[in-house]
Amino acid sequence: MLVVQRHLLLRVLPDTVAGQVLLEQLQLLIDALATGGGAVAGAPTGVITIADGAALLSRSLCAEVDAGTLRCSPAPDLASGAAGVAWVLARRARLQGDDAALRCAVELMGRGARQSQLHPFSSVGLFEGLGGFVLALDEVAAVEPRYLPALHRLVEDLADRTHRLAYGVQISDPAMDTYDVIRGAAGQLLAILALIQSPRLTDERDMLIALGRQRTKYLVEIVRSPRGPHLGFYVAPEFYPPHEGGFWSRYPGGQYNLGLAHGVPGILAVLGAASSAGIVVPDLDASLHSLCERLSVWSFEDEYGADWPSGIDPQHAVGSRTDAARTAWCYGTPGVSAALGMAASALGSSSVSTLAESARTAALARVRAGHVDNAAICHGLAGVLACLDVTPDEAPDLVGALLSAIDPDQHGLMRGALEECTADTSGLLNGTAGVLAALDSFQTPDDAGLQTILGGRRRS
Repeated sequence: MLVVQRHLLLRVLPDTVAGQVLLEQLQLLIDALATGGGAVAGAPTGVITIADGAALLSRSLCAEVDAGTLRCSPAPDLASGAAGVAWVLARRARLQGDDAALRCAVELMGRGARQSQLHPFSSVGLFEGLGGFVLALDEVAAVEPRYLPALHRLVEDLADRTHRLAYGVQISDPAMDTYDVIRGAAGQLLAILALIQSPRLTDERDMLIALGRQRTKYLVEIVRSPRGPHLGFYVAPEFYPPHEGGFWSRYPGGQYNLGLAHGVPGILAVLGAASSAGIVVPDLDASLHSLCERLSVWSFEDEYGADWPSGIDPQHAVGSRTDAARTAWCYGTPGVSAALGMAASALGSSSVSTLAESARTAALARVRAGHVDNAAICHGLAGVLACLDVTPDEAPDLVGALLSAIDPDQHGLMRGALEECTADTSGLLNGTAGVLAALDSFQTPDDAGLQTILGGRRRS
């Protein structure tokens, strides 16, 4: 019996006799799926297919939109705001033909535009900035052409603000969110690379390619330029984000952050994506090789295989299991594996590919052993499956575990499935929209939209 399923299900089922009975029934079904079987006698009718689960979550989000009860942040960003939910619903409308999702995506984009007047974006980043909002608007414009004029205007605004960034940020003292995937240059580049591929932005393509080259050069400069005795992506304590209180005690002398969302793997993933997209700048391949070598040195082994800490103290510069990261997209082996896979694809390197695959195997083993926090994208199972491009055929047990977090009777996710999240449980990174995006990704294997914004790729 696979431990991860019990671990996940215990988080979302009530600690009652009825809950335990349902737990055992769910376990029987998932075990049958894992061995190629179908539904089993006595299995609860609440366990549903991928298509039905996605449809249920889409209806749940649309009901919240209609009732005005969407649980999102005030800012209309991609991470936890209206733009993220709109992006997911618009993609569903385009790829699955869901008319209700289309209607709600259009409604949310309008709300997001109004919210952006009250909460202007302070950055051009992907998940917490204008870049992600433009990406969501592009997706909505694909199914609702009346948003095209606004899209073209905002792309021009994004280009202008991104271009001015080149003159306003000092390489010598980067804060984490200067270069990370959430707010910084890595996420900005991911958004630009996605917009370059948009069939609605052919007139802006040359401008976007130039912006992509600029952001790529900036990240390469960070990688290649030492900061005194430290590497270029060193983060001094005075630049730690306020919400990361543990950094001061764990890394009093500064750190090299090793989370895909905030650190070195994010730079690696995005530079790999830029190289694969045809962006050419000096020292790009050398930077990719350098980061891969660093991550190899900073890894350590546990009973599951390769692992990485959340960060590295520059004074020690070795990985330690005493600071092992969570098993997630944002921090830990899943995100690192995805980044290494992007680099391996760009470089055509068999050695980097081998490291990426061994890390992927270890990550899935940890998930099966229960080392995953919840069902969401950022810290949870949906993010692991998406960034590693795990398919239902490859891991029916893990896909079944994600589906088991859906409660058809409550028309949404089970209570506790997003237990770490409180205020933004409808959103993309930490809420229902992210789980829906992962389920829809299973149904559209030829579409890499979710993997793209997470810094990953489709494996075939």
